[in-house]
Amino acid sequence: MIIDRATLLVGLITLSLLSLPFLLDLRRRRRARSTLRNALRQLSANAGCTLHQQEVSGDITIGLDKERRVLFFISRNAHAPDSRQIDLRLVRHVQVDQRLRGGQQLLERVALVFHPVPGSPAPSQLLLFEAGHGDLPGGELEIALRWSALLNELS
Repeated sequence: MIIDRATLLVGLITLSLLSLPFLLDLRRRRRARSTLRNALRQLSANAGCTLHQQEVSGDITIGLDKERRVLFFISRNAHAPDSRQIDLRLVRHVQVDQRLRGGQQLLERVALVFHPVPGSPAPSQLLLFEAGHGDLPGGELEIALRWSALLNELS
């Protein structure tokens, strides 16, 4: 089967036009990820810390300075923007709080709960995902489980 040049040209133009939205979305996501990483580095630099480990997923980023035992967290959720640093020397145990919707297996909420050592302030938590705002979970539960294990190992 022989394809003439005009058919080939129309096919290539159509293919490029159909792939353009996907390429633009990929570029936008990379830029957002880079912006979150830079914001996390700036937050740690302001505290005089160096990030030894960090992870970006969607609109959240989390990082750790293992030497000073400080955790940094930035969330750019439209419904709950947050930027925090947690001194892990004041944390006894980290637990994953996952809530399922009703009797179904639909994830409603994922958070890391930091239980303090005796004499410290009340427990704090980092909200990684909350349903109801049109968002779908994008690996936040796996991130919470991974970071909970890592942080409990440090404690």
